[in-house]
Amino acid sequence: MSSITWKPHAGAQERFHNCPAFELLYGGAAFGGKSDSLIMEASKYTKYGDYKALLMRRKFTELSKADGLMDRAHKWYPSLGGKWSGERRRWTFPAGAVIEFGHMEYESNKHDYQSAAYAFIGFDEVTSFTESMYVYMFSRCRSMNPKIPKIIRAATNPGNIGHAWCKKRFITGKKPYTIYEDKDGMTRCFIPATAYDNPTGMKNDPDYIKRLELLPDKEKRMLLYGDWDVFEGQYFADWDDKVHVCKPFEIGSAFRFMALDYGYSSPSSVGWFAVDRNGITYMYRELYLEKLTYSELAKTILDMTSKKEEINYCVADPKIWGDRSHHKDSMVGESGGEVMGKVFGNKITLIKGDNNRITGWGRCREYLKPYKVNMELTARFKVFSNCENFIRTVPQQIHNETGNIEDMNTDGEDHLADMWRYGMMSRPGVPEMQGENHILTRDERIWKMARETLNRNRRGNDMMYIGRE
Repeated sequence: MSSITWKPHAGAQERFHNCPAFELLYGGAAFGGKSDSLIMEASKYTKYGDYKALLMRRKFTELSKADGLMDRAHKWYPSLGGKWSGERRRWTFPAGAVIEFGHMEYESNKHDYQSAAYAFIGFDEVTSFTESMYVYMFSRCRSMNPKIPKIIRAATNPGNIGHAWCKKRFITGKKPYTIYEDKDGMTRCFIPATAYDNPTGMKNDPDYIKRLELLPDKEKRMLLYGDWDVFEGQYFADWDDKVHVCKPFEIGSAFRFMALDYGYSSPSSVGWFAVDRNGITYMYRELYLEKLTYSELAKTILDMTSKKEEINYCVADPKIWGDRSHHKDSMVGESGGEVMGKVFGNKITLIKGDNNRITGWGRCREYLKPYKVNMELTARFKVFSNCENFIRTVPQQIHNETGNIEDMNTDGEDHLADMWRYGMMSRPGVPEMQGENHILTRDERIWKMARETLNRNRRGNDMMYIGRE
């Protein structure tokens, strides 16, 4: 058995190990001793035979890399009597306690933990996870032993796909080291740490700070100082809650349509839209549910749509016409599109969406672009505040940094964004303001004709615009 012992450094690391909050985010800067803190915090209750803990990274390759979590655990756990099983990726301790290592590369992988129970769940580089992955694991945080606290611990640097939700959850409007309680009685806290809080690391690699100081300003501020305000990469840079989110109002006669992105292990995403006389599109309702077959999804959509709503069409991901899974009560060989079309009957017309991603994101940006009316900013797309999942996930999307920079990073929670893209691609483009001698493009002509049609039909009983009744 190894004789190596471990003790937290005074300051941030010590505060991390003594904080009683249910959720705790630790770190911010690089080299703050985050990984070792997670590993040792997970081992705090191994004296209890019924103790189980889970340590996670987004991808297995990140978990198993040299000097990663699994590698570093081999430095400390043998001194606690731990025995390693590489096949099961777990340590077992003398009393019977277990610490497992897991990953969650895809959204659907969270269901791999559906029947599991852990008193401790730790996320390394939590900003690489989606918020739905992170929150789902709360349901797995449980233990029958009252002597063992049930806690979630996370460590990370700023950046990546989870930057926005982590910042909103732990940083914005909150003071470090302060425990906050939400409306459900759950507590959370943020403890910042930098390389200067890790004297052992500084002693072993004294030049690391110098290497961080050589980074470009943005990366240096993030990794050396743990600055959460310099992160760049938000895909929809024009998004502004004050401009694009509005309170629900009564919708009268309107030109309405729907859009959907199907998922089974990941959520199916559906939006209800209405267009007003000025060409502004409102998303006024959302559906965001997992584990629905095609027929179940279609029936749920019909249940959520009143007879007063005359839906002109529902535009969907064209892939569902090639998918023949997840519809247990359909005929063999029928595609998802065929199944949903059959359930909709003559109530909703299902059409194939345009899946050109780059053009589609460009169209979404056109609708988001703010402009002034009577000195106030507005935009041609707005979403009702009751569409909480859309408002939560779409502004969090970031650019793809490993492939086409013009595309969105698909590791994020992008299901509602995809749905929105199909919807906006089904509508006329929004032209820029041009001079009098400008020759209209095809999209601009389509938009102009649509606007003229809307203006000719400004009657209280037509179906072309929204009215506040």
